[in-house]
Amino acid sequence: MKASLLLVIAKILELHGQGLYHGEFLKDRKLRKIEGSLEVLQNVFSYVDENLHRAIRVNELADIAGVSEKYFISLFKKILGITPGQYINQIKMNRARDYLYEKKYTIQQIAGFLGYPDPFTFSKAFKKFYNVPPSKFE
Repeated sequence: MKASLLLVIAKILELHGQGLYHGEFLKDRKLRKIEGSLEVLQNVFSYVDENLHRAIRVNELADIAGVSEKYFISLFKKILGITPGQYINQIKMNRARDYLYEKKYTIQQIAGFLGYPDPFTFSKAFKKFYNVPPSKFE
């Protein structure tokens, strides 16, 4: 159940980063503060989306957000409920799933698109995330 919720959150954030999701938050003060924080993270979401083909370091993301690395990790987890590393992994796995659904790319190509050093490492990460290897994913 937790994994499913995390997948939904990651997909919403991915669509939001692409400008395709415009959900609204409740209008009380506490959530307005968080919504403002989401705006601060918007550049981070875009950066992650544009750089999935390589390893992304948390200090890069903190620089983009304009805060210290320690504060960035804390803020990110407070807002999204997951760490930046978990977020990046979820976005990569969502993208991998999309590539596999398209049936246009080999596992080796997908691994390269997502910054994995080889198909084995990608397959291992994919299986850990979805409980099925990419070769059997439908």
